[in-house]
Amino acid sequence: MNYSILPQEDYKKKIKYRKNEFRCYSKKQLKERYPNKDYKVVGETKYNNKKEALGTLRAGGETYSVSQVKSNSRILWAERGYAAVGKDSYVVLLKSRIPFLLILFGLLIGFCVCLALLIRMLVFGPPDLPPLHPLPGVDSYVESMTDDPTIKNPTPAEGGGSVAMIYQLKASLSLSSGQIGIYFKNPNASNHDVAVQLYIVSGDKEILIAESGLIEAGYSLNRLDMIENAATLQEGLYEGKFKVIYYNPETGERALVESDINDVLITVTE
Repeated sequence: MNYSILPQEDYKKKIKYRKNEFRCYSKKQLKERYPNKDYKVVGETKYNNKKEALGTLRAGGETYSVSQVKSNSRILWAERGYAAVGKDSYVVLLKSRIPFLLILFGLLIGFCVCLALLIRMLVFGPPDLPPLHPLPGVDSYVESMTDDPTIKNPTPAEGGGSVAMIYQLKASLSLSSGQIGIYFKNPNASNHDVAVQLYIVSGDKEILIAESGLIEAGYSLNRLDMIENAATLQEGLYEGKFKVIYYNPETGERALVESDINDVLITVTE
């Protein structure tokens, strides 16, 4: 069956297929014209309609395949207009819903992401944001220097500072308990907090066997825990060294300069 769109003066809808623009009725107009629904839809068409053809629609120098009504999915294709092809007879003009569905899908994803973030915040609370230079935790073995007579030196505005460390060049390691006895103090006069690492020196190798948490100014540390499986040791004397790492107590920034305390004697016992 060959159809042609009949011109009507009261067409208010325009449907564009590529370069062709068709004037037609909207669904609202069709309801107003036929309150009793006494009209007939003979088929449907769209650009590049690949469904089985019942006929053709000739318009604007182009020929469009007319297929059975609702042969195209209404999920992907929407009824956008109705073109008169005879007395009370119409062909449905379809347009793709895909652009609308893509926008809807994007909004749905955004809604789901916002909902997930809201649920996470309600369940777990606001996110924990670490500072730019997080300080290590204070060592659990530190002790306050109650007999410290020194007075804290101010931190220079241009950076730098001073640390007045007090220490002994010896350490004792018990293999059975994994505890290491040391003598290290960071007096109140220091304007930096510190952390201490203990190494065993063997030839050109330096093996980290223990490290402390933060030792704030005005505190001392007399004990470290050996890092598990750091090294296999036997009873006897070992050469060692302390590495001291400095932290700005206000900003948490780790200093570029570190200190090595060499010639530490480590006594290892069972």
